Amino acid sequence: MAINRLLVPLSIGVDFQSALGSGFRFAEQFNAHLDATFFKFPLDNALAFDDVEGFPLDLINQRTEEQEELAAEARQYFDAELGQRNLDYLETPTPTAKPGAAWRVVDEAPYWGVTHGGASYDLIVVGRSRQGSSPAYRDLIEAALFQTGRPVLVPSATPSEITGGVVLAAWNRSAESARAISAGMPFFEAADRVVVFSVATGAKQGPPASEIGTYLDFHAVKNEVVEIPPDHRPVGEIILSEAKEKGAGLIVMGAYSHSRLRELLLGGVTEYILQNSSLPFLMVR
Repeated sequence: MAINRLLVPLSIGVDFQSALGSGFRFAEQFNAHLDATFFKFPLDNALAFDDVEGFPLDLINQRTEEQEELAAEARQYFDAELGQRNLDYLETPTPTAKPGAAWRVVDEAPYWGVTHGGASYDLIVVGRSRQGSSPAYRDLIEAALFQTGRPVLVPSATPSEITGGVVLAAWNRSAESARAISAGMPFFEAADRVVVFSVATGAKQGPPASEIGTYLDFHAVKNEVVEIPPDHRPVGEIILSEAKEKGAGLIVMGAYSHSRLRELLLGGVTEYILQNSSLPFLMVR
């Protein structure tokens, strides 16, 4: 899978330095176009005021100013990053144009903005949360993971290069994991080594980790396969422990949810990685 077009969604809940710093690195690395889009909550959207009851006028004015200030600050950071990269500002990019970046501000809640437009990108880069696990941030993550069908990369809090080195591919024999392997291929090809890691719970019926190692062999991706039995720890904790032991700079895995109506309740492993990983991670539903 080629990465030619990236979306970096921004809002009041997202750390724009984490998102833009990493997004620009990926755009340059993959010779891709980056769309940085700041989604401004409509004033009647409850998630813009998730810490209070009702919408008093002074609070509406305060949050409006916060959004305006953060959007302006993010734009300054965008311009600074663009000036350091071998990318052009392209307001109306075309597939034949030189890869570059564009800035947009959209009056739409992040959940709906990403839901409506995210599927038209190869990769969505969602920065870390500015306010812990706020409802607004979780809404954005859930839209990107479960409403777009696209891979979502959550970078580390401090932007850093993740090419080269070791990538850990968490395999659990599921269709989601298989899609993650395909989506992770550009990162696998740029890595020195891929660790195909599996906790043999027996919960899924897909191919064993050794077959994924063979799949990567056919793509000329250097890899090793590690499969261990489950223990008393949560699977997410085991994955993070293995990633640390192997010196991984990126985790690639499938994303899961317990809710089928609207993905409001993340699966246990997905939730654990989201809450506890300091490493960048790529997830696919």
